[in-house]
Amino acid sequence: MMRKSLLGLVIGTLAVWGGLWLGWWWITFVTGALLAMWSLTAKRAAWAALATGGLGWALPLALHAVHGQLFALADLVGQILGLGSAGLVVVLALPVLLGLIVSGLGAWAGRSLRFLLPMPAARPEPSGWTRKEEAL
Repeated sequence: MMRKSLLGLVIGTLAVWGGLWLGWWWITFVTGALLAMWSLTAKRAAWAALATGGLGWALPLALHAVHGQLFALADLVGQILGLGSAGLVVVLALPVLLGLIVSGLGAWAGRSLRFLLPMPAARPEPSGWTRKEEAL
C-alpha cells in the first residue's frame, strides 16, 4: 500500500510540475481529484493531494531560487508591498499555499465524485468462513 501511495505522489508531483511548466495551473486540481479517486481512504487522499500540490508548486520555485533571480524578485515584491525583508517569505509561501488549496479542493471534489461512480463488486469471502449473522 505504501508503494501505491508513493507512486501516486511521485507521478502526481511530476504531473503538477509539468503542467505548471506548460502554464496549465488547473492540472493541480485534476491531479488532486484523481489521487482522491484512486486512494482507498479519505485521510490518505487528502495527504497525498496536499503533498502533491505543495511539492509541485515548490519545485519550480526551488529551481528559480537556484538558477534564477528569485531573491531579487522577492526583494522587489517585499519593497512594493512594504514588507521589507519578509518579501522572500511571501514570494515562496503564497504560491505553495495556492498549490495546497487547489489540490485540496481537487481532492475534495474527487472524493465526492468517487461515490457517484459505480463501485467494483465486493470480493467473495474465503470458503469455510461464515458471518456471525449466517451462523445464528
